[in-house]
Amino acid sequence: MRPRQRPCALPRWGVLCVAALALLAACAQDDAVAVRRCSGSDCAPVDPAFCSGSGPVIRAAQDASRCGGALLAQLLPMALCSCSDVQGGDLQSDSFDSMLAPYASGGTRGDIGVQGLLRAERSWDIGGALFSTAAAGVLVQAQAVLRTQGALQVQGPLSGAAVITHSDASVGGAIQLVDLRVDGTLTTPAMSSVVVSGQKQVAFTAQQDVTVAAPCPCELDPYVSGPINDLQARNDNASLGLSSQQLELYRGDVQLDLPCGRYYFSRMAGAGSLRLRILGRVELAVAGGIEIGGGWTVSLEPSAELDLYVHGDVAVAGPLALGDPAAPPRLRWFPGGVDALSFSGGGYLSAALLGRRRAWMSSTPMDVYGAVVVDSLQINTSLRVHRDLSLQRLGGGCRTP
Repeated sequence: MRPRQRPCALPRWGVLCVAALALLAACAQDDAVAVRRCSGSDCAPVDPAFCSGSGPVIRAAQDASRCGGALLAQLLPMALCSCSDVQGGDLQSDSFDSMLAPYASGGTRGDIGVQGLLRAERSWDIGGALFSTAAAGVLVQAQAVLRTQGALQVQGPLSGAAVITHSDASVGGAIQLVDLRVDGTLTTPAMSSVVVSGQKQVAFTAQQDVTVAAPCPCELDPYVSGPINDLQARNDNASLGLSSQQLELYRGDVQLDLPCGRYYFSRMAGAGSLRLRILGRVELAVAGGIEIGGGWTVSLEPSAELDLYVHGDVAVAGPLALGDPAAPPRLRWFPGGVDALSFSGGGYLSAALLGRRRAWMSSTPMDVYGAVVVDSLQINTSLRVHRDLSLQRLGGGCRTP
C-alpha cells in the first residue's frame, strides 16, 4: 500500500477518516489509509433494522433453534472451558456481573472446566469450582499449589504437590500428593488409594464411585463459516469506500472507524498497531486470519457492539486492549477453524470468546473479562479470567436467511 504525503500532523495513530472529502484533503499522515463515504449506486445499503437491534445473531451449526444470546449462554457455562489439555503458569479466576456493578475481585462463580490433562505448573487459584473429566487427571507440579473456592471434581488421578479446596472434593482415581486440604467432604472410590506425604487436613470422607459430567459443550459449534460467507457476499464496505484487502499488509499504526453495518476483510495483517473503533452495531468477518506486529485495540463507543468472525490463525505481538471491561457482552468473538490464538504482548480481552477448536497460547500476563471456550490452553506466565455472569442474559436472535 503506497503511503500518502499530506501537510498536517496527526496523533500517533494513523486515522482512517470517515468524513467529508474536504476533511480528507486537509489532513493525514504517512501511515494513514484514507477512507471516504460513497454516494450513488456504488454504496452498499446499511440495514436500518440491523442497526436498531442488539445482541448476537450467531446460529449453531447442529441445531438451527439455538441462536443469539441463548446459544452464547449455553456455550459459555463458566469462566473458562477447555476441550482438551490445559497447562502452564499462574491461572486465576473469579466472577462479577457487569449489569450490576463494575468488576471487583473476589467473586466465587469463576468455574473452570477441563476435558483434557490439567497440568498446574505454578499457583492456580480458582475462584469457583474446578471440573476435570480426562482419564489423565490433574497433575500439580513441584512447588505449585492448586486452590479452589468451590468444589473440586476430578475423574482421573490427582497427583503432585499441594491441593487445597475450601469445599468438597471428588476424585475418581488415585491421590498421591505432598499436601492435601479439603474443608468439606473428600469422596473417593472404595478401592482408590490416598497417599499424602506431608500435611493432610480433610474434614470428612466418603467412599463411592465418582463420575464427573462433561462441563463444556465441546460437541456444539456455533455456525461461523455461514456468517463469513454471507458477509463476503453482502457487506457495507462500499459505504465507507473500503476494499476487502484494505487491511492486508498495512503500514504504520492504523485506526479504522466502523459505524453500524456489516463489513468483510480478506485478512488483517501489518507490522504496526491496529485500532478498530466501533461506533454502532457491527458485524465484522475476517476470512484469512489476523497477524499484527504491534498492539491491537478494539474500542466500543457507548451502546456499540461487535460480532467478530475470524477464520485462520490469530497472532498479536503487541498488547491487547479488546472490548470494554465494564461491559464484556458487547464484544462477541467467534474464531472458527482449527487454528491458533497467539498473544505475546499481554493486555486484556473483554469479550465472549468461542474458540471451540482453537489452541490458546499466551506468553505474557493477560486479563480476560467475560468468558472463554477453547480447544487447549498454554499459559507461559499468568492468565486471570473474570467471568461476567451477565453473559447468561444476552438477547439477540437468529441470522436472517
